[in-house]
Amino acid sequence: MEEKEKIKDINISHKPKKDNIIITVLKKHKIGILLVIFLCMVSSTFAWFVFNNTVNIALTTQVKAWNIEFSDQDEEDTYVIEIADLYPGMATINTASGGGIPITNSGEIAADISVDIVSITLFGELQKAGEDYILEKRQNNSETEFVVSGYPFILTFKLSSDYLVSGASTALNYSLEWVYENTDPSCYKTDEDGETYNQCDIDDTYYGEKSYDFSVESPNSSSLVIEMKMNVTQSNT
Repeated sequence: MEEKEKIKDINISHKPKKDNIIITVLKKHKIGILLVIFLCMVSSTFAWFVFNNTVNIALTTQVKAWNIEFSDQDEEDTYVIEIADLYPGMATINTASGGGIPITNSGEIAADISVDIVSITLFGELQKAGEDYILEKRQNNSETEFVVSGYPFILTFKLSSDYLVSGASTALNYSLEWVYENTDPSCYKTDEDGETYNQCDIDDTYYGEKSYDFSVESPNSSSLVIEMKMNVTQSNT
């Protein structure tokens, strides 16, 4: 089953998510009180209500299910991340402080978790996998990372574990970083004449100009839209 959840902007520096659950009881009669208690029990049991998570810097995640649960049957969930403003030196987005997607294995069989990119649209242009960007799986100590590279910014999806035994839980978090005037050694290249240049500066200029033009031409559209898919499947190990 595939369902799409959308990560929308709110106008606060990048998109902070708000955890707001407001229950207003207007009736003071016993029937009203019993009804509220009943609804609370139903919500606690199924946890299928819409909620907003504050992520960081103008990012709001809207998720239908409180948890993604694996119950011995493969699950496939698709999420859409929209970032309104994308430019060199922007504040880093990181959901690690809260707002990631919880995953729980409530079945009896161990589960494997993987992340895939369905599509990326950058400044209104659909990007091509393998040509405009690549998705790499990396192991960083105990964390599993899925890194989207090929741009002056780095988008990373992180799992504390991509293998869940029965009853275990983890969370999928993501971060986006665009360093301005990057001096990382990987930025420096050598041309045919043996001259060294900073490729990151060139990329900043190129994509920075595209960012500006897009913001002028399409002020109400998101600069970056990523549709990603998370797969939770039975483990063979």
